[in-house]
Amino acid sequence: MSEIVLSQEYERRTYDPPMPVLDIGISRPGASAPSATVEAEVDTGADGTLVPRDVLEQVGATFVDRAYLRGITGQRQSVDLYLVTLHLGPLRIAGIRAVALPAGEPAILGRDVLNQLDIALIGTAGVTEVHR
Repeated sequence: MSEIVLSQEYERRTYDPPMPVLDIGISRPGASAPSATVEAEVDTGADGTLVPRDVLEQVGATFVDRAYLRGITGQRQSVDLYLVTLHLGPLRIAGIRAVALPAGEPAILGRDVLNQLDIALIGTAGVTEVHR
């Protein structure tokens, strides 16, 4: 039986229908503890993880590259990629190349991270769980 290491209720105030979210810690590569925490939307349709630029700068994330991203409208746009470590409860996921979003935008946890987790979206209870 797997152990639940993180459990969080869906965000209901801003989203209808409610959105699965997780509080994630973010740090620069090599750091053992997070320097900032943000609420991230759990988005199984997103290829990658996106974090507001001001948070990336706050934690001292390393700029690694420029790339192109296509959103749901199909528009191609140039984006900056930063190397970070993510912290989800006791779990640490290093080597994530996060896309920089404009300040104030919600962070998005994409499949580059989700595919490394044992995660459950329990819609009837409105809860996101991460298991170990």
